[in-house]
Amino acid sequence: MKKEILNGLVKRLEGERDILQGELELYLHDGNVIPSHVNFAEEVESLVDKIAHVHEKLKLMRFIADNYN
Repeated sequence: MKKEILNGLVKRLEGERDILQGELELYLHDGNVIPSHVNFAEEVESLVDKIAHVHEKLKLMRFIADNYN
C-alpha cells in the first residue's frame, strides 16, 4: 500500500510539472494569452521557479519510490 501512495505522489508531481510546462509554453509561444497588465519577465521567472521546484521534488520522490522496500 505504501508503494502505491509513493507512486501516486510521483504521478501527481508529474501532472503538476506538465501543467506548469504547458503554461510556460503558452506564455512563450502565444502572445494572446498574456494580459496587457502582466509583467512578462516576472511571470516567466515565476513559472520557471515553480517548474524547478517541482522537478527537484519529483527527482527525490522517484528516488524514494524506487528504493522503497
